[in-house]
Amino acid sequence: MNIPIDWNNTKEWDLYFEENQVVIKDIANYEIEDSLRYFSAVANRKVWVSGCGLELSPWLFSYLNCEVLATDISKTAIKFQSELLKKNPFKLLNQLQPVLDEIDIEYQTKFIEPQIKVADFRNESPNELFDVVLNNNAIQGLSNSDIEKAAKVFFNATEKGGIMISSTMNVQGEKRTEIENAYVRSGYFIANLEAEQWYRKKLEDTGILYVMILGNPMVPQWDQYQNKGGKEQEEKDKEILRSFRTEYQERLQVNYEKDKETYRPEIDKLAYIIYNTG
Repeated sequence: MNIPIDWNNTKEWDLYFEENQVVIKDIANYEIEDSLRYFSAVANRKVWVSGCGLELSPWLFSYLNCEVLATDISKTAIKFQSELLKKNPFKLLNQLQPVLDEIDIEYQTKFIEPQIKVADFRNESPNELFDVVLNNNAIQGLSNSDIEKAAKVFFNATEKGGIMISSTMNVQGEKRTEIENAYVRSGYFIANLEAEQWYRKKLEDTGILYVMILGNPMVPQWDQYQNKGGKEQEEKDKEILRSFRTEYQERLQVNYEKDKETYRPEIDKLAYIIYNTG
């Protein structure tokens, strides 16, 4: 079953999670490794995993000395998370000892009972503060007004000097800008924002179909040049996309220096909008 088209449809999410539940014995090493990708940011800290779905991170973080709150609008997802907690993950973690050893931070293999509950992060505040708020691919399908609501809830739940990590899947262009702006309006600080949005607008204004891969605009092979200039036009478009790179790099440096002057690490709440492909 595919992800629901209407992200407000709780019943559809319940069905989706029911059909896609993870079987513990079948969890692959890469799935554990992927679930630990933000562990260096949350190690030994208090973390809210908002819109947790079938994520393994609340389970793993709880057994690695993190104070965890995991919430989702789906009762099926929360039931899965509650049952997962009864399983000890260390057999799987031991297989990934090199992964943990590569994390340049001290951690403890200690279980802290997490909070797991049904809640809508758009309008239900946890009424407590967290060092880290995580939202993994659980915001991009919402309306702009709902993203604004969620951003405010996240901001109010983040400690001073804390961070928000919002991971998105294949979100580029205008939608990414809308998400960034919602977080900024809520009060978060986003590094290099001016340069990134300038670059994005320049690329969008070309009207050229592109995708971002490792931070670079690439022309996909989707037959868009068939009967529209062919290879010659494709090369011209690639050159146009590349033409903004030098100024973008210069703007990044200026933005970086400006951010150094304005960012207050003990006060400001920092948001990272992560772009993932899939």
